[in-house]
Formats: sequence, structure tokens, C-alpha cells
Amino acid sequence: MGVRQYQTPAMHSLPVVDDHFESNVPGLYLVGDLGRSPVIKTAVNQGYDVIHHIAGLPEMKQTVDATCDVAIVGAGAAGLSAALEAKKLGLRYLVFDKRDTASTIADFARGKMIYAEPRDLPVKGNLPVDDDCPKEALLEGWHAAIQKAGIEVRENEEVTDIRGRDGQFEVVTPQGTYQARKVVLAMGKRGNPRQLGAPGEHLPKVRYKLTDPGEYRDEDVLVVGGGDSALENALALCWTNRVTLSYRRDAFSRPSKRNLEAIQEAMRQGRVRVILNSEVCEIRDRDVELCLRDAGSQRTEVLKNDVVFVQIGAELPVVFLRKLGVRFENDWTGRRWATLALWAAMAYLIYAVSRNKVTGLLNWVGSGFGVEGLTARWQQALTFALNWRGFSVVYEPGFWYSAMYTAVMVVFGVQAARRWGKRSRYQRWRYASLLSFQVIFFFLIPNFVVPFVGTPEMRTEAWRSYGLFYAWPLFIYTFFTHAKVWLIWGAVLAFVLIPVFARYFGKAYCTWVCGCGGLAETLGDRWRHLAPKGQRAQAWEKMNYFVLVWAVLITVAYWINLKVFDLNTGEFLTANDLQQQYYLIVDWLLVGVIPIAVYPILGGKIWCRYWCPLAIYMEVISRWFSDLVIKSNDKCISCGECTRYCQVGIDVMSFAQKQEAFSNRNTSCIQCGICIAVCPVDVLSFARDATGTVQAKLGLVQIANARPS
Repeated sequence: MGVRQYQTPAMHSLPVVDDHFESNVPGLYLVGDLGRSPVIKTAVNQGYDVIHHIAGLPEMKQTVDATCDVAIVGAGAAGLSAALEAKKLGLRYLVFDKRDTASTIADFARGKMIYAEPRDLPVKGNLPVDDDCPKEALLEGWHAAIQKAGIEVRENEEVTDIRGRDGQFEVVTPQGTYQARKVVLAMGKRGNPRQLGAPGEHLPKVRYKLTDPGEYRDEDVLVVGGGDSALENALALCWTNRVTLSYRRDAFSRPSKRNLEAIQEAMRQGRVRVILNSEVCEIRDRDVELCLRDAGSQRTEVLKNDVVFVQIGAELPVVFLRKLGVRFENDWTGRRWATLALWAAMAYLIYAVSRNKVTGLLNWVGSGFGVEGLTARWQQALTFALNWRGFSVVYEPGFWYSAMYTAVMVVFGVQAARRWGKRSRYQRWRYASLLSFQVIFFFLIPNFVVPFVGTPEMRTEAWRSYGLFYAWPLFIYTFFTHAKVWLIWGAVLAFVLIPVFARYFGKAYCTWVCGCGGLAETLGDRWRHLAPKGQRAQAWEKMNYFVLVWAVLITVAYWINLKVFDLNTGEFLTANDLQQQYYLIVDWLLVGVIPIAVYPILGGKIWCRYWCPLAIYMEVISRWFSDLVIKSNDKCISCGECTRYCQVGIDVMSFAQKQEAFSNRNTSCIQCGICIAVCPVDVLSFARDATGTVQAKLGLVQIANARPS
């Protein structure tokens, strides 16, 4: 068995915006980094789209006494694109930037290549982003475009406050206060570098960007950080300076494979000194004091120093946004508490009602409205309308639950398929498979086919036909019978077909076949980004093993007629008693209530990830025998979208940065392929063998890696 090696992802909660990039504050729009745009092309398109949306609003047709129709905060890709469209559409606009125009791009190292990704995404508007080019060429094109259009940017004018709401905002800067009808925040996050929090950090020699390495010669340089930017800066400076790289962890987990190999070569040549497990204690005029951790002990080391480059990432302007009243995804508002309570109540009531005779509920409803015998009237209506043989099946508890379950999956499944199918043919096939299995094998066959056309033995236990594709140990009741037809098929499915499937496709059953995973992929899709992430969340996945062992023990107990002594009652429990306990705790509470109730809080895969015995059963098989992996190329831009949308909490980005393949040997991947679909630069793809170098000639892999059509 492999040891899971992914690290805790440094993810952050993003502001809540709607489809038009409007925040919960009416009239305040967020684009670029704030609008979940990881690359320049999409940021440019967001700037274009938001202005066209604003221009089309009915209230914008009215004349209002204000300084401008729209105030644009930030003169980067999204902000400049918005300004160009505002000018073109005749909107009065103002553009503010606390630094220079396009300063984020200007801060990149000299000659850094800017890639025109995604390749198949057309650019909207008049801000050029055409081909791969050095940053200097891109900036030249941008400045030419805004000069030609006559765009004016209020440079070095930082917006410190925005007051008001929809229809009238006051945009406050040190130079004055401006009236605006709408506000577009395109300020990004690179202008907010993360701080060390060490004494002396505000000395002039502390820098947060390296524009031209040629400016530094024969100096003692300390670079702080362990990501690509830190390594690239150290490599750029080490030819003409004495460079030390300090990183707080015991190994690099974020850099790309290319940068990691380059820094290792620089270390071998003595051009860079790397000090791991170290943090900056204090920065002084002529030196820097580092705190080092070594085998549980701590010590300090003083380094001669002329300049410090802090490269530990950037942060969203959270304080500023909260000051404006912007809500973030993980904020616990009263509405969120109410949503949780509502979902818990709905999940409880639906599942509880489904496990009791519906006649009781109908009679209760009828008595409340003064209508006696409501159940009988329903039965008569259904009898007349459907003219079925064996009407009682319609009133079986499982029918109502599966009918509602299927309807919900279909409605929300179509929405999810539209969302992801635009990006990937794999996703279209996947959702078609999920919905087909649910409608045919988990609804029509158990409720309409087997009860009427099956053998007498099958008709008496029609509910067991859920086990046609719900394999043991997810559906343990397959083996709680002596009917040969169910036993033989259940054994073939659980011990032959599932292992073969896991061998070639990993845990794809969870996202292509299973209705439990299907509800999470459909109804729960809108909350997939809320899945718990980090080492603690990964450790919780071990709970799966306990449920698997429990399912095995109960199955064995049934066949050997084992009795277990209950310390609480002082009596012996039979296999049926144990089965009922399992049903109440696992099938009812852990499957039907808790996971669905927490969809809006913890994403959709709580059951599949933490408690499903079949999921861990397939994971073990896949870990031992499967060679299906997700591989990465060298184009990762560290946008974090892949990690953000992983429903099982894998830090996909860390693998992509290091160009390492991942599979069920080192993760709980369910092969949903969403990480591949959301990647804006086509970094990830399915492949075969542990190194991810050999493409498989199997349908699932070929479908997954096909270009969108």
C-alpha cells in the first residue's frame, strides 16, 4: 500500500458572486481574481461581460446626477477590459489603481512568457491576448489599446472605502470622493502580498517582487518561500549574488518539477544554500536571524544580509471586502444556519416517511383538511389511471423514496451536465451514465419490471433488485436471503465485476454508476467546492474501514447464525438484530440524513468519502492492482481550481505543480474528472501506469482526454 503524500492545500474562501459577477451587495461587482478568474483570458472576458450586463440594466437607461456610471477599481486584465467596453458603450467611467497600469504583469520577471490559455477560448473585447508572448510584448499591446481608445487611468490613487448601495456609491480615495452608480472591483490579490509578521519586515531592504535580477550584484540575498516564485527568484539571483533560500517546511511541496530540478542542481553547484525547517525571526539592517527546527530542538542562525525577498504568496483583500459587506462562501450567516436546519429536516422527513406506510401519512394529511379516507381515494385514483396488476407495490415504502430520489437526481443532474458538459465530453458521458443507471436500474426495474414480470421468487422480494447494481457491501442485503438468483448475482457482482471494474477504472463506479454518489454529483454539485480539505479531513477517511468491517461481520453473522451478547440489555442479539442496528445507523443516519443535510455546508461526498464500505473496498483493490492515474504536464499556473473543486479533498494542485501522477495508490480519487475539466491550461489528463507516461486504449481514458466539442 502506498502512503498518501499530498499536503494540506492553502485554499481560501472566495467572495459569493452570481452569474453576472454581482456580490451580495447590490451594484457591487467582482471580476478577475475576485471573480474566480485564474488566467488572463478569462479575466479579460469577465471585464467585457460585466460591463455589457451593467449597460443592459433598465436603471442605467435613466439619467442620474453622479460622477460616473461605473467606477472600476483595478487596472489589470479585467479592469482594463471593462474600461474599454465602458468607453465603447458610452458609459461614464473612472478607473482607479493604487499603483501603475497593469502593474501585476509588469511585476513579472523580465522576459516571463505569458501563455494564451485556454487555447480554445475566444477573447472578447479590444484588449489583446492573442499568442504566447513575453510580458513586455503583452504590455506593449495593452498600452497601445488603451491609448488608442483614450482610456484614462487614475494611477497611484488607492480606493480606501466604498460607501452606499445600489444606485449610488461613494468611492473614497485620498484624492477625493466620487459618486458612482455601479462599482466593479477588479483589484486582484497580487497587490496584497502575504506578510511574514517578523520584526524588521518593514525595512526598505525587504522586497515582495523581483522585476529585474540584473539590478542586484555581489549582494547577500535571502529569499523566503517554497513555491515557484521563490525558487525562480533564487535561481535568477544566484548567478551574480550569494543566495540563501529559507522555507518553513521539511521539503518542497509546491514547486513545479522543472523548478525543483533546477534548484537541486543549483544546490549541488553551490550557487544556492537551502535551509529547510526555518523561519525568519528578525530582520535587521545588516543581517537576518533565522529560527531553525532540527529533530525537535530549536536554534537560531544569523545570516549576513543586504536584501530580503519575501515570496510566500498573496492574499485576497479580505479586510477591505468585509468592510464593504461582501459575503464569503464559508460565512456562517443566519441564512446558512436556516438552510442547514431545513435540509436536515427535509432529509429526515423524506427518508423516515419512505420507510413507513404512506397510507398513514395520507390519512394524517386528510384528517388535517377534514377529508376522511384520503388514502383510499388516492388508491382508487391510481387504480383507475394506471390499471396495474398488484397495486400494492405503488404503496411500498421504497417506491416513494426512490421516485423522489430519481426525480431530484434527474432535475439537478441535467443542470450539472450542462455546467460541466460544456467543458468536457467525459462529463457528458459521465452524467448520462449516472442518470441512466438511476432511472433504469434503481427505479424502473425494482418498481415496475421485477414486481410484474419477474419470477414468483423475485416478485416476492422485488426490493432486492436494487442489488442488481448496488453491490455488496454497499447493499449488504443481497446476501441476507437464501434465494439463489440473488445470491449468485450478488456474489458475481461483488467479487468479480466490481474488482475487475476497479482494476481498470479505479473508483469510477462512484461517479458513473452509484446512485449514492450520483445524488452528490447532481444535487450536491453546486457545493462541491466546500468539500473538507487538509490532512485532518483526509485522516477522517479511515472511518470507511470501520463501516466495511461492520458490514463484513454482519454478513458473516447472518450465515453462521451468530449471536452477540449485548452488555446494555444483558441479552443475546441475533443476526437480524444486528442487521436492524446497521440499517438504523448506516443506511438511515449515515446515508439518508447526515450527508444530504450537510450538502450546503461540507459539499456532496461526505457519505462516499467517510463512511461508504464499497468505496473503500474499491479503493483497496484499485490501490493494489489498478494502473489508472491522472498525470500532469509542466504548464500548471497554480491557480488552485483543481483542488478547489475536488469533492474528495485531494490537493490536486500540489501534484500538478510537481508533475506527479496521482491515483488510488496515494489518494482517494473517484475519477470524476472535474479537476481535468476545470483546469484552464489543460495540465491534467487520464493515463495508464504509475508514471503517467503511457496512454491507455480504453474508452474511459480516451473520452476523458478528448478535446471539448
